[in-house]
Amino acid sequence: MIQRIQTIFLILIVLLFMLLLFIPIYELTVTASVTKTAPPYAFLTQRTLLNLPILAIACGLVAVIALVAIFMFKDRLRQMRLCRSGALFAILVAADVAVFPQWFVHDIDPSAIQPALGAWLLFVNIPLFLFAYYFIKKDENLVRSADRLR
Repeated sequence: MIQRIQTIFLILIVLLFMLLLFIPIYELTVTASVTKTAPPYAFLTQRTLLNLPILAIACGLVAVIALVAIFMFKDRLRQMRLCRSGALFAILVAADVAVFPQWFVHDIDPSAIQPALGAWLLFVNIPLFLFAYYFIKKDENLVRSADRLR
């Protein structure tokens, strides 16, 4: 059923990843010089998911897991498994973004890479998956208790 609270959490996960396509994940400080004699200057550039295809695929997979879980409302046990696996995969993706940025941004000194707002928003979907799991589990317990009364 689409009107349940866990569906709201799963829809928020999908919307968050659509929003992350346009929010910067990393800010890079790049130094360059116009000529060999001119002093180098630094400029700030930003990378979004559109610039990072490997990360975009991983985040897209998390969003697809959430989208599939929305439409598994008739099979709550499978929906709970999808939420658990989505939360686990989201933890892996968020940890990779925060701890190992050089995996996604190449040919840049790792000290010049700073996480931006998008990197921190990746951590928001983990509690959303866990909240969805909690409310699906609550519905499952309610259905099982009603079955015991029959």
